[in-house]
Amino acid sequence: MQPALTTHLRNAFTWQWIRKNKLLTIGSTCLAVFLLLNAFGWIKSVATGVPHETTAGDLLGLAIILLGWLGAKWAVRKLLWRLRNRLMVTYIFIGVIPIALIAFMAVIAGLLFSGQYAAQRMRSRVDAEVSRLELTTSITGTQLATGRLPELADAVAAIRHEYPTAEVLAWRGGRQLQDKATPATQSSSPLPPEWARNNFSGLVFDGGKLYLRVVKEFGSGSQRVVVLSSVPADEALFNKLLEGLATVEINLLRGVDLLSDKETNTKFKVGSSDGASEAEIKKALVLPIVKSGAQLKQRFRWDPNFTFSTVLLATDWSTGENLSVLDDAGRRSTILLLISTRPSAVYDELFASMGRVSSFAYKLLIIVAIVFGVIEVFALFIGFRLTRSITGAVAKLYRGTQRVNQGDLSCCIEVKSNDQLAELEKSFNNMTQSLVALIAEQKEKQRMESELAIAQEVQAQLFPHDTQQVRGLDLHGLCLPARTVSGDYYDFVPLDEENLLIALGDISGKGISAALLMATLHSAVRSYDLRRLALPEPTMAVASASSVSGLTVIANGASSVLANGQTTAGSTFGGPGPQCCVSDFMQSLNSQLYKSTPAAKYATLFLGCFHARTGMLTYSNGGHLAPIIVSADGRVRRLESGGMVVGLMDGMTYEQSSVAFGIGDLLVAFTDGITEPEDAEGNDFGEERLVELVKANRARELPDIANIITSAVKRYIGDAEQPDDMTIVLARAR
Repeated sequence: MQPALTTHLRNAFTWQWIRKNKLLTIGSTCLAVFLLLNAFGWIKSVATGVPHETTAGDLLGLAIILLGWLGAKWAVRKLLWRLRNRLMVTYIFIGVIPIALIAFMAVIAGLLFSGQYAAQRMRSRVDAEVSRLELTTSITGTQLATGRLPELADAVAAIRHEYPTAEVLAWRGGRQLQDKATPATQSSSPLPPEWARNNFSGLVFDGGKLYLRVVKEFGSGSQRVVVLSSVPADEALFNKLLEGLATVEINLLRGVDLLSDKETNTKFKVGSSDGASEAEIKKALVLPIVKSGAQLKQRFRWDPNFTFSTVLLATDWSTGENLSVLDDAGRRSTILLLISTRPSAVYDELFASMGRVSSFAYKLLIIVAIVFGVIEVFALFIGFRLTRSITGAVAKLYRGTQRVNQGDLSCCIEVKSNDQLAELEKSFNNMTQSLVALIAEQKEKQRMESELAIAQEVQAQLFPHDTQQVRGLDLHGLCLPARTVSGDYYDFVPLDEENLLIALGDISGKGISAALLMATLHSAVRSYDLRRLALPEPTMAVASASSVSGLTVIANGASSVLANGQTTAGSTFGGPGPQCCVSDFMQSLNSQLYKSTPAAKYATLFLGCFHARTGMLTYSNGGHLAPIIVSADGRVRRLESGGMVVGLMDGMTYEQSSVAFGIGDLLVAFTDGITEPEDAEGNDFGEERLVELVKANRARELPDIANIITSAVKRYIGDAEQPDDMTIVLARAR
């Protein structure tokens, strides 16, 4: 089992995953308490036989809400983890939902418009019928008032022709005129109410029914004529008015108190029927008046039948009050009109004035809707395809990064497109290739660093470690490479108990090549027959000595010493025997390096042979910076005799000189890494600063002097990188 799965299971059993989320903790606690309480209740009901009623339902509701919320968050997080799903959801919210909402609003607006239009058309047709009835009633009243048609039957013939079911009543001088043609109207009827005698026309509610009713008065006094025309607003009338447009249902809503009673929690109060049953309330509220027509036929699939409600303005004939206003008891009586229609019927009515063009307009609207739908589907298809192309590239990049994370750098993403994502895939492939090259380069670098570390260790063994190799002389050398290995060379080679060879060189270039040439020079020096450099013990048979102009001459010896302590070239010490000839050694090294190294490689070299018994230093300088001797009295001497650099040209000759090296004298030999480093302004450290440092610290121990000099150089260059190897050799006679 994988460690991650084991950890999840352990956390589940220890409930750590619950304690991490407060909402989950609260929801789980509520659910646990609910189950615990009801478990006890169920156990008790089983034991006692009493049915258990569920308790703590609020806890269950709270637990469902919290756990449902957390579950929804978890599902959304899992669903939207993939970029493809996230982009699709984004596209749906940006491109689909707004269009769907607009379409939904358009449908709702269309339905509302259709219902409102149907209601308005019905009102206008009712008003038109009232106007027609008013016109015929006015004609009838005028004829009766002028006496042109004294008989009521003759006067109302026009009305009866238009409205066969119409009832016409007339009064002259307060006496009702009899209609002999219709014996049913012989009974006496009272005059219209006072509120209606001033030329009333409209829809009235009388005796539980609706009527189109018109009241007209003509003349005055005893000849005053009052005519009342009443047409039942029944199913037949509305069938004629709304033929092909809608079906209607008219109800009287009476006694409705729209304010709810918060204390009794009832929605309606009907008169004094508070506390009545719901069926009684509905029966008391709704009084059917008219139901006209059958449901319209569906013309096509998306032609729904819908019902729109509105208030129909009518007047209560007994009181003259509008039924849409509050009555004295604080109740509202309203004529509610329910209109059932279909969009096809409404738009047929709407475009009726266009004739044949109406069908074309209707079909055009359908075609536009279909085109818009096709465009939206196409847009969805294109959006999903683009989303898939984006997420496909991201998925390939993700899989590629996973393989790279597992160490597989050979993975390569297949590029199929020519866009920015394709360039990103190409960049990923280039990155993996660069990583492969970088790792190979890093391995090579590590191998070279390992080899350089070995070379550094080997080179460190080439430098001398014993600084007490000859009597009467203290020695110290220090080399600080600019890189891992150094191209500078120094060595202390004891010839015998009395003689010591001091060597200091600087190889051209830096790094490995310079280090290899340094090793070559080291082996060349060590492989030379150093016995040829050893001086025989001098006889010192001196007959007499005299001093002329500061010149000291040893009469029975072979040496003439100048006042500055330097001998002539080719001088020897002691009696017969081999000479200490460093010049020959220098020539031999030049020839050997010339033959064994490339033409562009060379070295500067200083060789000095010290004889402890005589205190003389015989030297030759092959193009190296001249070492200095700081005497005990502060005088400075430079050792410059020699020739060109070694290894550059064959057949070169070198001079040698000897100098007295008395007690307290300090020899300082150095490479250009000491004097040539520059500060931020480009000024060299210089030999003068070196001499001043040596003079100021000449009494210190040789290692301290070397550290002081190298530290001063590092401070001089500041934070800049060390430009060259720094090597210094110190020797002090004692």
